Amino acid sequence: MYSFDNGDTTNPIRECLYTCPFPYVADNSTNKCLLQCNSASFPYRDQASQTCVSKCTSPVYQYSHMPTGQTVNG
Repeated sequence: MYSFDNGDTTNPIRECLYTCPFPYVADNSTNKCLLQCNSASFPYRDQASQTCVSKCTSPVYQYSHMPTGQTVNG
């Protein structure tokens, strides 16, 4: 399960979830739902599985390039 906190102080949502709601992704190193993958172990965001991953496994992602100015955390 993943802890989810929407960060809203007026209407906070804090839940334990099996999957993270879009646009959040699951970080397996912290077991949290995050907007950006921040972990050194899992720095890439896999849109297909909605998780942070150590490397891109889909052939589509393996051979794509990163646009100029984009960071690895997005």
